[in-house]
Amino acid sequence: MASRVGASVETTVYAEEAVEVFDSDLSKDLFQAKNVYKTPNRGAYGGQIVGQALRAAAKTLKDQSFLIRSFHCYFLKFVDPSVPTYYKVEKTRDGRSFCARTVTCLQNEQATFQCLALFYKREEISAELNHKGCVMPDVPSPGGRPCNQPNYVLLADSRDFLGRTIDVQFCVPNNWSELLEHKKPVAPRGLVWIKAKGSDLHATDQNLQRAILAYMSDYSMARIVLLKYPEFKPGLLTSLDHTVWFHVPVQSNNWYLLDTECEHAIGGSALNIVRIFSEDGTLVATARQESLIRPKL
Repeated sequence: MASRVGASVETTVYAEEAVEVFDSDLSKDLFQAKNVYKTPNRGAYGGQIVGQALRAAAKTLKDQSFLIRSFHCYFLKFVDPSVPTYYKVEKTRDGRSFCARTVTCLQNEQATFQCLALFYKREEISAELNHKGCVMPDVPSPGGRPCNQPNYVLLADSRDFLGRTIDVQFCVPNNWSELLEHKKPVAPRGLVWIKAKGSDLHATDQNLQRAILAYMSDYSMARIVLLKYPEFKPGLLTSLDHTVWFHVPVQSNNWYLLDTECEHAIGGSALNIVRIFSEDGTLVATARQESLIRPKL
């Protein structure tokens, strides 16, 4: 089976295809990406590499009832969409309650990305431990969720290369056009509703659903700090690492709110957090990422 190397998205593609990998004949526990999409900056989209790594890791589980609980990954080198992309999986641990997999993304036999993914077997936990420390912002939603905040509007976005695998609606202040026109600095926080374009054929495959949510979680994270510095022109803007913790089961073709905020920025790097909520206000997942930002010379 040939890999569509450097494929460009010209028609609607189900998100599950964007994260899919297939067995390679070259080695055991080695998988090849089906597609690696080009981004406007000619590199690969980090979220796609993450999603594919999680799919590769899940394929090595003997017991498919184990679910992705969290992952921590590092982007080590530029991923070239024109070069065949492979994922080598190491079975780091196979336990009764937890399994761990280390996944290395390879191009030309060189490591470009590495991920440690933790899988767990769901069990009934005492309801006594049930703490909710954050609340979803009261903003309008694409599904018509009741909202008491009249100062925000929804703007659909189809310009991004991911726009054919996901639906995106930005939640912005009423005066957003004015802020952009006059390049006024605003707090480095963004609210984006997002959902995957997918079929219902794999609705019960939680590891696939979580891989797709991981794919979407990288959307606009690295750029969020630039809202505070509208005059800043980045020459380099890239992710250094990415981490996600999954809290409850997900269904990726439902709407989810990505509440993204830059917590700290100094010395050319920015630390960002994303809280991912379902439309009913449930905190579904939490993500963190450090991005590297260099000025344009």
